[in-house]
Amino acid sequence: MAGTVSIQWLRYLRHFRRPLRTGAGVFTTRTGIVLRVETDSGAGFGEVAPWSGFGGENLSDAEAFLRENSGAIVAAADIPPALPCLRGAVETALRQVANPAAPAPPPLRCATLLTPETTPANAPLLCSAFKLKIADSSPETLRRVRAVLDELRDGQTLRLDANGALASVAPWLEFLEDTRVEFLEQPLPPERMDELRELPEKVLRKIALDESVSLAEDLPHDWLGPLVVKPLLLGNTARFREWREKHPAAKIIYSSCFETAVGREAALCFAAADPAAATLAHGFGTLGFFGNDGWEAAHADGETLGVAKSIGWDAAAWDAWWRERTRAATAAAARRNARVVDAVDRVDGVDTADVVVTEPVPARYAAAVLAAFAQGKTVWCANPHWGETEWQEAKKLFAAAATAAAAVHTVHTVHTVHTVHPAATTATATAARGELRIPTGGTGGKVRFIRHTAATLAAAAEAQVAAMFGADAADAAGAVFVSPLPPWHIGGIMPFFRAQACGGSVVLCDASFAPDAPLPEIHAARCQISLVPTQLLRLLERDGGAAWLRRFDCVLLGGAAVPPSLLARARTEKIRLASGYGMTETAAFVALRTPADFLADVPENDAAPPAASVLPHADIQIIAADGQPASEGAPGRVAIRAASLSPDVPEPFFPGDEGVLANSRLRILGRADRHIITGGEKVDPRRVEAVLLTAGGVCAALVVGEPDAEWGERVTALVELENHNEDRVDIEDREDGSSGGVIGGGWREHLAEAVKRKLARHCVPKRWLRVASLPFDGRGKLDRRALAALLSDTGG
Repeated sequence: MAGTVSIQWLRYLRHFRRPLRTGAGVFTTRTGIVLRVETDSGAGFGEVAPWSGFGGENLSDAEAFLRENSGAIVAAADIPPALPCLRGAVETALRQVANPAAPAPPPLRCATLLTPETTPANAPLLCSAFKLKIADSSPETLRRVRAVLDELRDGQTLRLDANGALASVAPWLEFLEDTRVEFLEQPLPPERMDELRELPEKVLRKIALDESVSLAEDLPHDWLGPLVVKPLLLGNTARFREWREKHPAAKIIYSSCFETAVGREAALCFAAADPAAATLAHGFGTLGFFGNDGWEAAHADGETLGVAKSIGWDAAAWDAWWRERTRAATAAAARRNARVVDAVDRVDGVDTADVVVTEPVPARYAAAVLAAFAQGKTVWCANPHWGETEWQEAKKLFAAAATAAAAVHTVHTVHTVHTVHPAATTATATAARGELRIPTGGTGGKVRFIRHTAATLAAAAEAQVAAMFGADAADAAGAVFVSPLPPWHIGGIMPFFRAQACGGSVVLCDASFAPDAPLPEIHAARCQISLVPTQLLRLLERDGGAAWLRRFDCVLLGGAAVPPSLLARARTEKIRLASGYGMTETAAFVALRTPADFLADVPENDAAPPAASVLPHADIQIIAADGQPASEGAPGRVAIRAASLSPDVPEPFFPGDEGVLANSRLRILGRADRHIITGGEKVDPRRVEAVLLTAGGVCAALVVGEPDAEWGERVTALVELENHNEDRVDIEDREDGSSGGVIGGGWREHLAEAVKRKLARHCVPKRWLRVASLPFDGRGKLDRRALAALLSDTGG
């Protein structure tokens, strides 16, 4: 490139979160140089990131050359071959100058690098390919590999990376016969290449070269197995492109060398230019290995290095640019990588307008939904755990859709995968007009599907993210959304669109939170998790659970009523709880009680309905019995208008709830249809439940009406007691309504007296059922079939 070229550079020092153990040694830090190259046409950036064991220059060589020759550099070819990383960095910067509007690289499928703390079972980056570093052939290492293989699910594969540290390939031959082992990477050092070539052809096809092919001129034309190429180490990229054109069938795995976001962007752009790259998983699953995934706050010597001061970039200008890139690069790194789930190839081959997803594995289910949605299809989110009745109801709806829109294709299982990030998925779907049909009902009610578009989902997600992260919502870029909720419900699919709204990512985790199940590691600065009360209780009762929950900016709690004792415990542990109001028709929340409100509240308010602030994308009114808007603070029916409202739902939408609204804060009193009429008297079951929850000895309570020949309906209470093994409660009621600590009477008598003291006599339940757990499903919704089964029990 003709013209004046000015170069400045900055050294950096980044610390690994934990030592990186490889066959080439143990690494605790990563150093490199970032370049700013300016010409008459503009400026671009590149990174010099040599890596031990791969040949090439060291940083001192590159820096010495820059000091002596930066004014003479006009093109990348002016840099000698002995400095391949510097040459590649300058080439990258000049390419940016020549094409400043180049599009961002498309997402590539990536393999997750495993550590002793990260396994296929708890890896926060959900993918189908994993990579494990091995340093020897000891019995302990072999056992570790077998343990990892045992954790793999169907369709997942493992790569073994030796970094040239093995004495022999023989101990690993049995693993290479395993179809789950994709390949063994660089088992012997480069100087022992002749020994590798003597291996049988079947074995060679599963031997990958890495350290042996660090430079473009090292690439062999006859190697049968994969070649691992690190773009930042190639040097002469033009020579590599020529080689690639001559050998299009070669299996190339592109890989990171633990560079910063500047080099990572360049490497991903380079890899994405290869047409064959989309068919393989690449080695960029290295996010989270440093303090952040963009820039460090300081560099090696604390001062700007370089020359060409005439361009005006002094130390202050570097520092300002550095801070700005910290935020931007973190968000960009999350968007560019396999950080969420893998999406299906199989959907690509579906030529129908409608797709039904039934895959039972949550990560793969979400992958199929996002992939089909991005292609503009109408995606029916079927619940893979429906019973026969629900499936019959759903199939009638599928058949009606098929009549109007050709056949409906059902995706049962995902095999081959591509990576899809919510940002890319939703942007594509907006143009493609994809739609989701999300089920509601099916737990005793009739199955229905609620239609949502990219516009309604985005409106909900943006408002919800802002509310969850409070005043610092602008810093939510790159946030992680942890979800144990099933993605065939609105609560489980919305995290993907919230991630899209802030350039973040989603981590799916096991819903049980069993004591022996590891908790996902979260490395992002901002993070949120969605839970139901049972999950919150399990986490608070397990070792380290409270500390893990304190890591989250927002713990979104939904579903069933929450016992005041559990709320008080969470407040004591300083858990940032949030509760909200919303439903499938509104794409989840239209009002939210923020974590700040929860922590500032007092325990006495825990038994009352919480006040939730109406989100800016929604307009909520309370309608009185005469059909007119109720006065401020007066109860009535809830009416919703919102940008997130399903296009099939008329505005205003009446969800069937009663509430009060004051100062734009909504309190939901409960379902309007829950009132019980017994002997001509009206009973509000919510008031009875509130009394039971504060009476002492009760974990959870549900009050319902049962048909009764004498009373019309009888009031029935289902309760969970704190002492599950006794028929008595350890409570003594005092005259002032407080509770003592000595053993009182039988639990029925105790609770009946508590209700009688606070409410009218017709509110006292006529039937009491003690249950191990209330009949709520995994989302915290009332399971009416399970309720019917409990009520049919003649015991109590």
